[in-house]
Amino acid sequence: MCIDDAIAFVGGIDLTVDRWDTQDHKPDDERRICADGSIYGAVHDIQMAVDGEAATCVVAVAYDRWRVATGEFLVGVHASQRIWPEDLEPDFTNVAVGVARTGLHRRLRRGIREIERLNMDALRAARRSIYIEAQYFADARVVDVLAAGLVKPDGPEIVILVPLKGHGFIERWVMDGNRDRVVRKLRRADKFGRLRTVYPVVASPDGDCDIFIHAKVLIVDDKFLRVGSSNFNRRSTGLDTECDLAIEAQDRAAEEGIAAIRARLLAEHLGAKPEAVAARIGEGGIGLPKVIDEMNSKERRLRPYTHIAHRGPTHYVFGTRFIDPRGPLRLASLFAPRRRRSNVMPPFRVAGAEAPS
Repeated sequence: MCIDDAIAFVGGIDLTVDRWDTQDHKPDDERRICADGSIYGAVHDIQMAVDGEAATCVVAVAYDRWRVATGEFLVGVHASQRIWPEDLEPDFTNVAVGVARTGLHRRLRRGIREIERLNMDALRAARRSIYIEAQYFADARVVDVLAAGLVKPDGPEIVILVPLKGHGFIERWVMDGNRDRVVRKLRRADKFGRLRTVYPVVASPDGDCDIFIHAKVLIVDDKFLRVGSSNFNRRSTGLDTECDLAIEAQDRAAEEGIAAIRARLLAEHLGAKPEAVAARIGEGGIGLPKVIDEMNSKERRLRPYTHIAHRGPTHYVFGTRFIDPRGPLRLASLFAPRRRRSNVMPPFRVAGAEAPS
């Protein structure tokens, strides 16, 4: 969402029904009302707001997508004053913001897979920790990179938050099924106990209230933060139209900002104070998995995926190629032998550089 070409919001939050919630995620919050009057479940989501040159780049993406969809060329506007919300405290100021996209092939143009390249580069660069929040987690390429790090004695710690279950039969069959299989693969690779795959709940004597994760976040060490619309699944990196924003820390202040965001997220899921989580992480030798284990005792907590057996398949479930394709499906390709394809992608765009088109 872009306003007056001066501020842009990018993330997982959909401007539609059954998405509103607060950070309390109260199980019986009567303000979460469906069209039929019933109460929908708790939803956790994240957006990043940017202004300045970063907003200009996002606006260029939006204008280009409107042109492709409608054939119309929008005329830019210029806000006469800064319109940043007064009650929104910035986490970063004067930092470079990367804009990464996924986009379909357009006639003779190569498809845009900047997000896939960015994800893989960031995950391979991890040294200490990887923190992921995702609605879908079902991409074997990503899992292979994570598994390679888990088998190393000095590899990074990995914390993955995904919802307990998706919406609808097809989504649960394919997306949840593939999530369970890739989690199984990661657990087999976790030789040193550095992996936590969990889902958030509000616990009560009457049973858990599951909190649906719709956020799409990746934090690597204290160096890299990505927030956007893309998930860790095949469609998001090859077929859907996606946009993510990323910050790579260039100084100590940016590193502290990224670490503070990770502490805030964990604190929300653990029902704790961000300062307490940050202080515990800051103690020598205390990593993210141990912090979760120690502070995971309140109503707000993170549950492990105990239903996933250690033994079982790790390959994609039947139907993945149709429900979660990595690119456009063509009838002839369904019956043709697979060939190795080039993964060459356009360069990653950075705010302040030439606006993407």
